Amino acid sequence: MKKQSAENLTTTLEQKERQTTKYISQQKYNAQKRMLLALKKTSEALALTTDAKLILEKIATALGKSLGAKYVNFWEFTPDKKSLFITAAYGMQKQYLIQSKKHPIALGTAWVGRAVATKKVWATSDVQTDPKLPSAWLPAVKKQAYHGVLCLPLMKKGEALGGMCIYYKQIHRFDYFEMSLATITANQAATAMANAKLFSELLTEKNKTIATIQSLKDGLIIYDLSGQVMFFNHRAEEYLWLRAKDVIGKNFTEKDTEQNVYLKNFYNISKIMQTEYSSKEFTTEGPQKLILEITPVPINDQYQKIGVMQILRNITKEKNKFDAEVFST
Repeated sequence: MKKQSAENLTTTLEQKERQTTKYISQQKYNAQKRMLLALKKTSEALALTTDAKLILEKIATALGKSLGAKYVNFWEFTPDKKSLFITAAYGMQKQYLIQSKKHPIALGTAWVGRAVATKKVWATSDVQTDPKLPSAWLPAVKKQAYHGVLCLPLMKKGEALGGMCIYYKQIHRFDYFEMSLATITANQAATAMANAKLFSELLTEKNKTIATIQSLKDGLIIYDLSGQVMFFNHRAEEYLWLRAKDVIGKNFTEKDTEQNVYLKNFYNISKIMQTEYSSKEFTTEGPQKLILEITPVPINDQYQKIGVMQILRNITKEKNKFDAEVFST
């Protein structure tokens, strides 16, 4: 039986690192190590925030510093989806970002425009001598002083969400390993953008829902299954003379409310025994006496009950009017 070489047996990451240097040049190994470090740092950036622009800025900075790049930038579509402008960058002066937004690059032109339009990676070792660079652009490129350029589409489920470019001060020949890892980074950025957009949309819908609830004329109190208050709208604050922050996330005992008539009203309302959707009247104690109609409504997810909402309707005027009419007859 042929004996296996030591390299094919169990090994550690450190051992594998030493073995790798035997087969590639130290220069190439260092370049690959920098790329892996950049990939690690960009992965860490994804967990820091849900703000898409901030995520892209952190990824650009991590890439730029790890790779020794002169610039790194991310490109976003204009509203008509026909052009691209820089939305986040590392190493670039603010004036270039402003200029980019005023004069976006048409889709299909320049390296980033081609990358996004074709959904493929485009690179040049020396943009200043590349025949694909329009002669009119050469002065601007020379002024910004870069040569090597790598541009990639930000892909998510087959759709290009934007672009990413890495610029080197010197002539830079991109190899397969570098382009592959840059592609992974670009896809990570695309995922972050998509997630941030989804989160923003959900947050917008949540804020709309809360605004609608807050504008209702009825008081709303939402409890979880343990009886802890999860939501207390403005009208409930007005009716019970309590602030939301005083009750949300708390459970009260009867003893807790003995010295505060407003907490006592709230506690008694929370302990009203009634069947779902039935209504009971409750008269508050204290200087501002109100007659409230209390209606409990179950809150369910797809499979089970997860809480209860009490609707507080102020019927004081109706009751007083009714009592006055009865008395007058």
